[in-house]
Amino acid sequence: MKTVAIALWVALAPADHVTFLVMGKTVNHRQNPAGGALALLNYHFFAEIFVKDGGRVSEASLQLPDGTVHPFEDLGFVQEVHGGRYRREAELDREYPNGDYRFRFATPDGNVEGRALSVRGTGEGTSRIPEPVRIFLNQDGQEVSPAAVDPEKDLRITWSPFASGGPDPNGILDDLMFVVLGDCHGAKTVHSGRPFEGTGYLSYTAADYVIPASKLAPGEPHQMFIEHARVDTSKEDGIVGLVTYAATTFLDFETTGKAAGKPCPAVMPKIDAGQTDRP
Repeated sequence: MKTVAIALWVALAPADHVTFLVMGKTVNHRQNPAGGALALLNYHFFAEIFVKDGGRVSEASLQLPDGTVHPFEDLGFVQEVHGGRYRREAELDREYPNGDYRFRFATPDGNVEGRALSVRGTGEGTSRIPEPVRIFLNQDGQEVSPAAVDPEKDLRITWSPFASGGPDPNGILDDLMFVVLGDCHGAKTVHSGRPFEGTGYLSYTAADYVIPASKLAPGEPHQMFIEHARVDTSKEDGIVGLVTYAATTFLDFETTGKAAGKPCPAVMPKIDAGQTDRP
């Protein structure tokens, strides 16, 4: 009796290389650890192409509504374009106005030629960027000071309400939240997760996030941020596109106890480029 082997050929496409496309406008604030007041750092525009494990993306560029073209920087798992940093939202809107922003890139299994994501409803005194949240630290059911976090206990992070967050009318992705922790050396040690990567992540309905004690080093400063984003969604040729309007709050805190690891620098390196008040 003969055994017949049947080879199956599966056609691949650009969607097999890309997790999702995203671009948007964001505002960054720093929270004072002592009193909780928020200080404006900057407004910013960004665009990103997230690349799947094993995926390949090259020759990526973003065309603005005025026809200006910006190349993406290839960082491996993500390709990025970053605009300038501005003190006023009006300046951001002038440089990155309403209109279609077109993504172009190549993959071994086909190219994307001008996938449009659209900025809508901003400018001329109208903003879709949400108000920044304030961050609160909790251990053993009690709010704790950012100056005295116990590294032997889990740290529960809460925040003021994401009042403008809501569900996605397209049913693709609801408005999002991210919680990120970094150490005193500028390395990210905890991330609450991104969508479309097969892991958990936070939506606008989240009320808290717990950082395990194992992620806290004794006797050291730490840095964290919470980002919350309103999201416009679309899907074309299997690739999800997101336009976000986001606000990020940065907060430093210190743990009690005796430091045991590599000595911390006098000034913590930033864990995100939005920290323009830090080297």
